[in-house]
Amino acid sequence: MSIDRIDHLYVGVVDFPAALAFWRSLGFALVSEWGEVGHAAARLESGAAAVVLAETAEPLVTVHFGGTDLEALGAPVEPTHWGTRWAHLRAPDGAVFVAEDTGRTD
Repeated sequence: MSIDRIDHLYVGVVDFPAALAFWRSLGFALVSEWGEVGHAAARLESGAAAVVLAETAEPLVTVHFGGTDLEALGAPVEPTHWGTRWAHLRAPDGAVFVAEDTGRTD
């Protein structure tokens, strides 16, 4: 596996409008928004930094790495519902990270 970037931070938020306003106040621009009340989501960017906000029951932050050859990681590779593939990786301390191959859809 060649992880070559941090693709984005996934930030699960309880109060979506407040979180959106917070990230915009930091200089992040709204790139896209989808979903509905109770399951709203958005992608915001500032320079090379990207954040995906999603309405969740509990706050959560997950780092999504981008790269290739996910199979080399030894974790199960699964398709996503948005057309990419990913593997969830558990670090020795229990933290979970995601490696995503955004260049393939099989």
